[in-house]
Amino acid sequence: MGEKERRKDIFERIYDIFEDVRQRIRDTFEEIFETFETERPMFDLREKCLEPLVDIQETEDYIVVTVDLPCVDKDAIKINATTDTLEIQADMKRSIKFNRWGTVQHEVEFHKFKKLIKLPSKVDPKRAQARFKHGILEIKLPKKIKKFRIEIK
Repeated sequence: MGEKERRKDIFERIYDIFEDVRQRIRDTFEEIFETFETERPMFDLREKCLEPLVDIQETEDYIVVTVDLPCVDKDAIKINATTDTLEIQADMKRSIKFNRWGTVQHEVEFHKFKKLIKLPSKVDPKRAQARFKHGILEIKLPKKIKKFRIEIK
């Protein structure tokens, strides 16, 4: 093997090493972005809103969504539903302010709650019922497709 072939071989190995490193970096960034898709933050700084805590229970005939809305009046709640989503927005009576001290001081103030929920089954939004008591919103959504039991004779 001559000097020219050895140099070419060395450059090909270096190129392969760089390609391997570049691919590892690409894979790492993809993993990071996938994590953000499944574990989004529970706030939106641009809109100054928080996502409320939500519990979804499914029975044979209903989907019951319970939402924690502290510092909210009943009249400030807006609920929109489709057959497979539920959107909840509520203005707060008073803002919630967070201060964080560190190398740089950060302060943020939230004015409302907002949450879009993908429902586990199709529902009939026209027959939905909601009640609000002591900061807890409960929405009862009847399922669109009902199962019928067939009796065996």
